[in-house]
Amino acid sequence: MNSRSFVLSIIIGILLIGCAGSKRMLDENGQLPTVSDMLNLLDDGEPVRPYSRYIYRIIEKNKSQAASGVISMPPVIKQDLRLEMSGSKLKIIADGSFLRSHDLRIGDSEEVPFGGGYSAGGKLAIIPEFLRPVEVEPQWFPGNAAVSIDSKCNFLIKLKSPQGTEVQKLVEFIDARTGLDRARCEILGTFQNIPQLRKLVLDLSNQGKYDARLSYVLRLNWSGTFALVRIIREVDFDIQKIPDPK
Repeated sequence: MNSRSFVLSIIIGILLIGCAGSKRMLDENGQLPTVSDMLNLLDDGEPVRPYSRYIYRIIEKNKSQAASGVISMPPVIKQDLRLEMSGSKLKIIADGSFLRSHDLRIGDSEEVPFGGGYSAGGKLAIIPEFLRPVEVEPQWFPGNAAVSIDSKCNFLIKLKSPQGTEVQKLVEFIDARTGLDRARCEILGTFQNIPQLRKLVLDLSNQGKYDARLSYVLRLNWSGTFALVRIIREVDFDIQKIPDPK
């Protein structure tokens, strides 16, 4: 990870933690991220796609917060402050009345990265707005089963919509179980909120122990605690051992 991404991620983490104390913006029942949002968070570099929601914070010279609000993506027409994709960044668009009421000056070309940042001379902060995580599973996981893990990274399985006779449900469960039998799972760390996940990813990346391609999020024992896990199927592991042709 380059230094710019690292510093920006630290700033975002601090701002998210600060927002967690504001019941108006984030609480335990707040907006859930999409899987795309979670993939952004699991990446150890600059996000390659916008988040589905951001918050803005207007910062006074004394570092106090003067105003804040929510920005939806894609933008809602009636929003006074909007974000629109401009290549690999987000262009900031604001109504004149909004700018005047908050004494902001935003140029026609002002943009921020998908991961958020500052604009208007550092007076306007744009930050992804999430606190609660959701699961991110490999695409090859059984679609008819909910999967959790225990403290030793053993897979725990529940059928999502069990139907039919007891024998049919047993066969369905065995099929789901069999699909996970050749997968290796390692717990990289546990967390309960998005700031904790981001810090975990940053710490592992700095230690050279993180691979975003093999990292997923599962619940720990079906609880409100989540685990960042590394999952490899044996077939994938065998492919990795094949040396590159010279």
